[in-house]
Amino acid sequence: MKVTEKDGVLSRWDDCHGVTSDQLRAGLTTRSCLDNTMSAAAGEHSLPSYVYKILSEEPPNPLPHALPLTPLDKQDGFIHLSAGWRVPQTAAQFFGSYRTIWLLRVDTNAALAEEAQFRWGEDAGCMHMYARDEGRWARLGAGVVVAVGKFEKEIGEEWEKVVARAVQDGWLA
Repeated sequence: MKVTEKDGVLSRWDDCHGVTSDQLRAGLTTRSCLDNTMSAAAGEHSLPSYVYKILSEEPPNPLPHALPLTPLDKQDGFIHLSAGWRVPQTAAQFFGSYRTIWLLRVDTNAALAEEAQFRWGEDAGCMHMYARDEGRWARLGAGVVVAVGKFEKEIGEEWEKVVARAVQDGWLA
């Protein structure tokens, strides 16, 4: 099916009608609209296959269907995530005093299938996940989170170095 743009609005009658190209380029998408228009319209803002949630406390094992929200996520009204390349900077900036962190690998396609919405943050590589419906939360838990990694650093070691090993090992994409 063809996607057309007229006056800044991307249209695809069955699921994208009325979505502006600016909204799509900003990363505010639904799965069906994303599948058919994101690669063409968003260019450098396309959604990665995985984004990552950094936690300072160990998540339950096994993961529940829905993890509790962090205090920051509750406060800001969305779930804070990072693109893989951004994780070292985010870990250093917000988790520098911690010796152990856990990374949750979030499958963006699984989240989109549950009608989550993603929007790029103001800082490059920062991603925000919202529920489609106002007043609800997108689910972060088993099935949406497809892997959990524990990372530890030695005293004086920087997160950039520790997390770089995860990139080399292929865990962090």
